[in-house]
Amino acid sequence: APGNHPLPKDFLSTAEESGLMIPLGAWGLRQACQEAAHWPAGSFVAVNVSSIQLRHRSFVASVVQSLQETGLPPQQLELDVTESTLLADQEQVLPRLQELRGHGVRIALDDFGSGCASINTLRRFPLDKVKVGRSLIADIDSAAIVRMVAELSAASGVTTAAVGVETSTELARLATLGCDQVQGFQCGAPVAAADLRSLLSDPQIMN
Repeated sequence: APGNHPLPKDFLSTAEESGLMIPLGAWGLRQACQEAAHWPAGSFVAVNVSSIQLRHRSFVASVVQSLQETGLPPQQLELDVTESTLLADQEQVLPRLQELRGHGVRIALDDFGSGCASINTLRRFPLDKVKVGRSLIADIDSAAIVRMVAELSAASGVTTAAVGVETSTELARLATLGCDQVQGFQCGAPVAAADLRSLLSDPQIMN
């Protein structure tokens, strides 16, 4: 509809099929780093990464270059990858994740529970965060699974974030399950970068 912005799912598959994912991904990463470089210390920006990007030989270099050119500290960049991305080509993916973490970049497993995610994935790959997906958050019968993931992650020094939290009931339940962070409309709606800067400058929000 006029005035609506396209969603990622509307164009990412086309970008991958046409070979544009690498330059598009590099541009998006640099834009995110450039914006986050103006945010206060302690904040970070999360950028989704596709399997095509992660397997590309120049990906690590492009991440490092984006950090150097924008001045964003590497610990303020989080790269979000799905389990299918991690398992797409483990011989290439694993050493690249290790190299990125060696540069100080944080790695997050995105949307855990939406597909074939397994506990073995949490143990095998170098992760800083596990993002538990909406499919588990919304299902009250999955509370035991969320608690187990949170406990296993905590034992490994990995942060757990609940994604897609939309109600106060879900938020209250998650508070008892051990998740370190929450994300979703119950916490706030998406905002433009210019508006986000003003929000991050509010000491009440940052504290």
